[in-house]
Amino acid sequence: MSRIEEITAEIAKILTKYDHALKEEAIIDGDNIEFEYSPNEIVEECWEDFYSLGNSILPKLLSRDIAVSDIPAIFTLWGIDNFGRMLVSFGDYKYLHAACMDLDPSNFSWDPFNSALRSYFSLEKIANIKNKFEFDLAVTSFTDSIESYSAGASMPMEDARAFAYIAQMTALKSSIYASYKTIQNLFSAINQIRPYEQANTFTQVPLPYVGSSFGLESDIANWIHKQISAEFLFDEDLMFDVNDQGVNQNLELLKSAWLQKPVVELSEIEDHVWKIVAANLPGELSHEGQVIEFSVHCVYQLHERFIEKEGGNFEMNDNPIERYRVVLLRTGERPEYDSELDRCFLALQILVGANSLGTDISNIESEIDWLRLKEKDNPLLGVDRKELEILESNYLARIKKIEGN
Repeated sequence: MSRIEEITAEIAKILTKYDHALKEEAIIDGDNIEFEYSPNEIVEECWEDFYSLGNSILPKLLSRDIAVSDIPAIFTLWGIDNFGRMLVSFGDYKYLHAACMDLDPSNFSWDPFNSALRSYFSLEKIANIKNKFEFDLAVTSFTDSIESYSAGASMPMEDARAFAYIAQMTALKSSIYASYKTIQNLFSAINQIRPYEQANTFTQVPLPYVGSSFGLESDIANWIHKQISAEFLFDEDLMFDVNDQGVNQNLELLKSAWLQKPVVELSEIEDHVWKIVAANLPGELSHEGQVIEFSVHCVYQLHERFIEKEGGNFEMNDNPIERYRVVLLRTGERPEYDSELDRCFLALQILVGANSLGTDISNIESEIDWLRLKEKDNPLLGVDRKELEILESNYLARIKKIEGN
């Protein structure tokens, strides 16, 4: 018998146990099943057995011997009403089904699988999450559970549990595996249990690009600058509504693409991550006796990450390092751009960025980020200062010629 077959059999065993227990308490009138006393206590015992089974499954789940998708859905869902309805298709458990449907979802929480996950992902475990698989498990266990609580507003979460959940979700927001979209979900979940928390929201635009999105680099860079400078991530003043007249749908889709990026990106160096520190960074350079102003689209800085323990708490901290990544944004599709001109423009951004940041170009790497295509290029890998200056001059000469025409 496979592990999944064993889990399925154990689920059936638990369901049969409590279906029989409820049969003893049932008052049967034809097809109608009622209970003289509330079935609440027996269903709670069923929850506890499911919770214990969840704890026994976790080691196999975390080692990836089994996947969540392999586990019968009746075990992983939340909501006592959802559980009751699922029983009908899982087997003949009519007394347990009747008891679940008799309970008020706003007064009875059912999420044994997610509860087992949340118990496992302590603050220390969150600080030591090793991969995105573990991170996604942890996030889902919180966001799904909070959604189940919010479905029943008359059932407030006790202060101690709310405090613990907020602390754990706040730690998850600092993970290297958190995307801006994930942070939005965590903000939303926190807001469900602490309504006074300002929860800024981002709604992905489920629409296609219309025609060309070429030439929106300055617009998106300016928006990113405002976004990362806002007091709260997902500042409502910076959000969009595609139903508003005059809204550039392509620009909003580019915003959506950027918001789905990781908040921090893993580096090839162990325990180091990249964090965005500037967008639309102003700079200038001298050319033929003139001072020309330019802006660098995006700048990321390398940070060393480490875990500190203060008292009984574990905190994720980081130290910035003098290592930067200059990113040239491209909002359209490849045929719309001159690849050689892009190399030249990226070289200019590196030199302008080095001057603005007060660092040597040896501390800067670069890339082109194709937002619409969700692709990246590194066309200047290994290029030295002399070649960068040649490329910069070529760019300025070509731009001058284009403007002259």
